[in-house]
Amino acid sequence: MALKTLAQQRAQHAWDAVQQSLKRPDFEKRFADPAKKMPARIRASGLGQTVAFMRAKEGGDVLKAVADWCHQRGVAKDSSEDALLIQFKESNAADLRYLTAEALAYLEWLVRFADAERKAS
Repeated sequence: MALKTLAQQRAQHAWDAVQQSLKRPDFEKRFADPAKKMPARIRASGLGQTVAFMRAKEGGDVLKAVADWCHQRGVAKDSSEDALLIQFKESNAADLRYLTAEALAYLEWLVRFADAERKAS
């Protein structure tokens, strides 16, 4: 069996996260909508402020998916919702840029799959 590329690994993880969230009746409100907004928020306000906002208002499932992915990649210390915020507070500038870039790359797949599932239902 051939090794999967990083893009394939991101896509598989994002697909699994979306499929898990589809089991909830409030998929659009608690997952698809926050996922779609998160990349723009990161670009506008930064990762730390976006994670803090989403923890307070919405998007716990999305944060969990991103944190789990970042943990698997070795960018976050654990896979809890708080992991991204903790990592943000403890990282140096280079690590923070990498964490942000990895979160954005993963979110591309998460948003694509969430939009596809929203349109399919």
